Amino acid sequence: MEFKIKNYAFVDLLDEKSAIISRCNLIEQASISISSIPKTNFIFLEDKLVYKQEFVKKEKWKSISLESKKIALTNLAIDLDEMQNLGLVHGDMNYSNFIFDGNLLRLIDFEPSFKQVKNQRRILVSGLSFRSKNDYQNNSITSETDRIGFYFFCEYYLTQGNGLGYSIEKFYARLNDTLVMKVSEEELIKMKFVDIPKLF
Repeated sequence: MEFKIKNYAFVDLLDEKSAIISRCNLIEQASISISSIPKTNFIFLEDKLVYKQEFVKKEKWKSISLESKKIALTNLAIDLDEMQNLGLVHGDMNYSNFIFDGNLLRLIDFEPSFKQVKNQRRILVSGLSFRSKNDYQNNSITSETDRIGFYFFCEYYLTQGNGLGYSIEKFYARLNDTLVMKVSEEELIKMKFVDIPKLF
């Protein structure tokens, strides 16, 4: 089995170490019980954290039927509801973090800490374009942001980019307005993940 490996210096992870350990344990637990999350484990060394995730080979999404796409998205959404029930937030549900393996859509790249130093800047590691109004105002990342990101992912993957276009979606999402959606942001964040593919 191949693995994707990332290294994080502890000095660059700004959350409390106990919170980082708790999140890493939750990610590992979810990767065992939820099929859409590749098997993941973390190794704590003296000065760094090693993130080791099962490598997922990308298969062609565009070649499968629209009905198969809807089934794959719905199956993923069921897993995302289970992930949320565990209390796990991804925080960066953009199209590059979902991989179709020929059968399932897999969600990759769970950060061990949302607060990090990157390029000498203290940042929240998240898809800022998809942050909910509440998360933006509270400088936080919650399942609200995951739900908005998943909405745009569904729109993009079901139109193959022939809808508004991914970059335009991101632009409108940044406006924190109605997110160019069939429902308002307030309505969306109250929905279950499994209900989102039904909007398209």
